[in-house]
Amino acid sequence: MNKRITYLDLAKGILIITVVLSHSPFKFAPYMYWFHMPAFFIISGILHKQNIDFKIQLLNFYIPYIIFSVIDIMFDFIISPNSISLYNFILYFSRHIYSGKAAWGVFWFIPILFLTRFVFTKMQRYLKTIYIILFIFLGYLLAHVYSINTIPDTITLIDEKYWFFLGIDVLPICLSYYAIGFYSKNILKYLSSVYSLVICSLSAIILLYLNIEKDFYYYLNIKESFFKHPILDLIYPLTFTILILSFSNNMKNKTIIKFLSYCGKNSLIIMYLHKPVGNLLLSIFPSTSWVGFTLVSLSVSLLFNFLVDKYKLLSILFKGSLPNKASANEYFSLSN
Repeated sequence: MNKRITYLDLAKGILIITVVLSHSPFKFAPYMYWFHMPAFFIISGILHKQNIDFKIQLLNFYIPYIIFSVIDIMFDFIISPNSISLYNFILYFSRHIYSGKAAWGVFWFIPILFLTRFVFTKMQRYLKTIYIILFIFLGYLLAHVYSINTIPDTITLIDEKYWFFLGIDVLPICLSYYAIGFYSKNILKYLSSVYSLVICSLSAIILLYLNIEKDFYYYLNIKESFFKHPILDLIYPLTFTILILSFSNNMKNKTIIKFLSYCGKNSLIIMYLHKPVGNLLLSIFPSTSWVGFTLVSLSVSLLFNFLVDKYKLLSILFKGSLPNKASANEYFSLSN
């Protein structure tokens, strides 16, 4: 595996851990939203491939999506036995299929990633690069106009009337981050240097200081269409994404590299499984700290992944690894 692939694996490992942290009782969890989802779209753009068979990809994406949706609902029933009913199962499952804001946790991500890749591929086929960039830029601005004027300033007030099928309302933002990754991939070797690491580290410290110590608050939540700062919604995600890429590119500890790389290559299962496992843990031990939440969620997810990798049928069901076809896990694993 070449260095480029390795450091992207490491970056994804770091990012999936920040996703776990964002759902844990971590004091600074809101800060994870600044960058982890934008960074996943940016890295997916870096890895964008031409000539994708989207009919096959639909199966690759949705086989594990449906399986994990059922698992997620089963965990919810275990946590809340009084909610067990056929009606609730159909209701919850329909919300997973509808996706977007209707889906729990991170289940919004896979459908919108698939849709983002599909739209970007079609744009490349029919439009010149300059028109693609212009179209995406206008979409980015219009999405912010929508969010600023329509989405409540308090997350808890974003209810069913703001739901869109497959989260289509966040597509322009996802396309923007995806395009940034695709069009900047040839200069990443410069953005992943030691100098970038130092500069982005200082910048990240300043951004954190402004939010923690000063009367300034920034928040970004793609799933909830909460993106209200057109300039800051580029500065914050890009600063931390480049920081993580630079850190990954300059990491030397072999043990940490091996662990984070494994997490990065198998982040699909961690993404799906960490929250139901963590929520079950919290329901049994309410005082569980963010450290315990993270360690247990990661451990169970990675052990389950180890089992899945042992059997082809399980790989098909839980990773979409159809024989001789690119799997959904390819969008998370960089081993191909």
